[in-house]
Amino acid sequence: MITPSTQILIIDENKGWASYFCSLFPKDQAQYATSISMVRGENPLVRVLVVSASLPDSPLAEALQILHARYPGCPVFVIGSSLDRWLATSATALLAFAFLHRELPLELQRALIMKALPHTSPRENAVPSPAGSGKILRIPKGFIVKSDLLHRVISLLSRGARHHLPVLLEGPTGVGKSQLSQLYHRLGSHPESPFVPFPSESGADTATLQTAISVIEESRGGTLFIREVGSLSLANQDLLWTWLKNRLLHDETTAPVGFIASTSQNLSLAVEMGTFSGDLLSLLTLFPVEVPPLTDRIQEIPALVQHFATVFSRDRRLPPKFCTQEFLVTLVQHPWSENISELKEAISFAISASGDQRELYAHHLTGFPGFSIKDIVRPSSLAGQKAFDAWIDSMPRLGKGFNLDSHLDKEARKILTYALAITGSNLSRTASLLGISRRRLTLMSHKLGIRITTTRGRPPH
Repeated sequence: MITPSTQILIIDENKGWASYFCSLFPKDQAQYATSISMVRGENPLVRVLVVSASLPDSPLAEALQILHARYPGCPVFVIGSSLDRWLATSATALLAFAFLHRELPLELQRALIMKALPHTSPRENAVPSPAGSGKILRIPKGFIVKSDLLHRVISLLSRGARHHLPVLLEGPTGVGKSQLSQLYHRLGSHPESPFVPFPSESGADTATLQTAISVIEESRGGTLFIREVGSLSLANQDLLWTWLKNRLLHDETTAPVGFIASTSQNLSLAVEMGTFSGDLLSLLTLFPVEVPPLTDRIQEIPALVQHFATVFSRDRRLPPKFCTQEFLVTLVQHPWSENISELKEAISFAISASGDQRELYAHHLTGFPGFSIKDIVRPSSLAGQKAFDAWIDSMPRLGKGFNLDSHLDKEARKILTYALAITGSNLSRTASLLGISRRRLTLMSHKLGIRITTTRGRPPH
């Protein structure tokens, strides 16, 4: 039963588990309900909510919406029995405080919930509003944010950094996870403290994970960034699990630090294959954030293009380059399979191809992997497009292995053979059809290896 002294409200259809979980907290501090319909929102002392991800009477999105409305500003934990990446990511995106896996040690679940108990009024501890809700999110200088999708990602990072939660950035290669991890650090409470990536970006050092952890512990407020956490050895995974668990259990007695990891792998599948620790994943899914690919946030592309063009021009001591409209349109319409890293390489290529020109045009991309003349030239009509495509398809593949002289000889051989066939090898008529002299026809046939037999059965002289 919910009492006036209840501070932690647990909503779970499993009465046995909910009752036992409540017993982990001081008497009457935690109570439970078995459905959303039992929660009226009349208790002003409730400070934390814990809701099951599989309530029979309410889908997760609806449950969170109701709870945020009835208890504005209260942290809401979502608890589930699955390491389902989609479920954990959805909970975070729906403004849950964190996702708790039931297999997490109970002492750790309790510590996380106690950590979320605010010391001031709920409204002062309200979670950051999502993009588009009216609240301004301050973005540090140097970060380009032009799409609502990326704005939401940064809003989530801000929340994770503010509460010192371990964050997992998920997304394909090249979407900017390394840059976002630095942003997480700058949004934290100690942006002046060290930001320690492991492994280093150059990959040249031989520092161990234990060394990186020691640097963070001594920094009193730094951030540890694990790049591609799925590539860690099992021994390092165990080390990371132990450190993170102890950090979360004893956060009140130690200086807060930041932790963020990135992955382009399906870590749930890696757990099934035995290459990744399920215990570690249960911690990393406390606050997972999905970073969308560049093709889902094309509003970013023009600003990124101009930024990279400015940087590359400056680094190469060239005059500033102006990106023309056709150049930008071509880049916006391209399917960037390798995301921002590929876009960056394309701009570097175009600047090299442009030479002394001040403007960047679409044709400066010709020759960059994935770009062909079809990407550069776009006829205005559908009929023109079909004719253009047919013409392009008839062209030889240029580049490595192509030789213009050999190609021209091949084409000349085809034309000569055709002309000789329709004239019955009559040299005078063939020469006339081709617009050349009879002597030149004879020389060309020798050069191209074409044996001509006249109507009299003799080769020409």
